[in-house]
Amino acid sequence: MRRAILLALICAGAFIWWRSAPKGVRRLDAGGESGGFQMDPAMRRIYYATGWPRGSAFHAIDLETGKVATRKFPGQKIIGLAPANEGDFARVGVEDINRTSTGTPYTLMMITGADAAIAKTAPAEDMSAETLNFFGSGYSTETRRSGTFESPDADGGVGFTARIAPQGSPAGIEIRLIKKDGQLGSGRIYKTRGRPEDFVLTSSSTIVAAYGTSEGASILEEIDPFTGKRGVLVRLEGGVHSMKVAGDGIVAVRDTRDGSRLSFVSYSRRVELMDLPWSKAGSRILGADPLRKRLYFQMTVLAPGGGDQSAWSVPMDQESIREAGKFFSAMHEWPELRWKLIGHSVEILIAVFVLSVGWYFYETMREI
Repeated sequence: MRRAILLALICAGAFIWWRSAPKGVRRLDAGGESGGFQMDPAMRRIYYATGWPRGSAFHAIDLETGKVATRKFPGQKIIGLAPANEGDFARVGVEDINRTSTGTPYTLMMITGADAAIAKTAPAEDMSAETLNFFGSGYSTETRRSGTFESPDADGGVGFTARIAPQGSPAGIEIRLIKKDGQLGSGRIYKTRGRPEDFVLTSSSTIVAAYGTSEGASILEEIDPFTGKRGVLVRLEGGVHSMKVAGDGIVAVRDTRDGSRLSFVSYSRRVELMDLPWSKAGSRILGADPLRKRLYFQMTVLAPGGGDQSAWSVPMDQESIREAGKFFSAMHEWPELRWKLIGHSVEILIAVFVLSVGWYFYETMREI
C-alpha cells in the first residue's frame, strides 16, 4: 500500500511539474471566470473582472508587488471597465443582475487601483454595452481599442495627437499637429488599404499602424506625422489585432489558421526577427514595460461553453519568450489531457492496490 501511495505521489508530482510555467513566466490573476483585462496607461496595474451566478467582482493587480485588490458586487454584474486617463483609478459600470429594460439604470463608479475603494458613483441615464459615458467623459470600445494620445516627444509645445479614423471616415490614421500655443491643428487622415486594428508610437515619434488586407495578411506601416513620409515596415501572415513597442521593435500578436502567433518586428531594420506559435485559443498583448523588462498578455484557454481568460507576465528576452510560447501553445490540451491522466492514474492505483493486497496475503500465508 505504501508503494501504491508513493507511486501516486510521484505521478501527481510529475503532472504538476509538467504543467508548471517556465522560469520567469507568471500568472497574475487570481483565477475564476475572468475577463475584461485592461492595463492602466502608467503600467502600474492590470484591471479585470470576475463573475459568478450571484454577483461579480473587480480586481486590480499591482504589477510591482503582485498583490490583487478586490471589490465584490453581490447581486450585481460588471458590464464594462476601463482605466482612467489620469490618476490611479478605473472606471467601472455595474447593473443589477435581475435588471429589466425599464428598471434601475446602470451605475458608474470610479474605483481606486491601490485598494479597490469606491471613490465616486453616478447613475447613467442612457448607456449601452458599446458606450460608457462616464462622468461627462466619453468612453467607448472603439476609443479604447484605438487609443488617443499625445506624442511624449513634444518640444516647445509642438507634438501631435493620433487615433484610428472614426467610423464613417476613410480607413486610416487621423493625426492632428499641436501648435506652439497648444492649440490643435486640423485633422489629416492618412488613408490605409484596410481599417487599422491597432497602432503604436515609436521612440522616433513616428506611428506604426497595423491593418489587414483582402488576402488575409497584415501590413505594418510607419507614418511620420511631421513630414508626412510613410512606408511599409513589414508584411505579416494573418491578422494583427494587438501590438506594443518593446525596445527597438514591436511585439505583435496575430491570428492565423493554426491559432495566434507572436512576432517581433524591428522598426529600425524593417524586418521580422521572431515568429513563433503563441496560443491555440487566442491572446492579446496588454503592455510592454522596458523598466521591468516584462511583457504582459491576456491568454485564452478553450473550455466547455467558451474560453477561460487569464493574465500573464513574461520576461522580455528571446529565450523566455520562446519557452513561454511552447507553454501557452500547450495550455489548450490540459482540460482533455488532465482527465486522461487522471483516468490512467486511477487504473494504475487499482492495479497497484490489487498487487499490494495479493503480495500481503502471499507473505502472510508464507509465514504461516
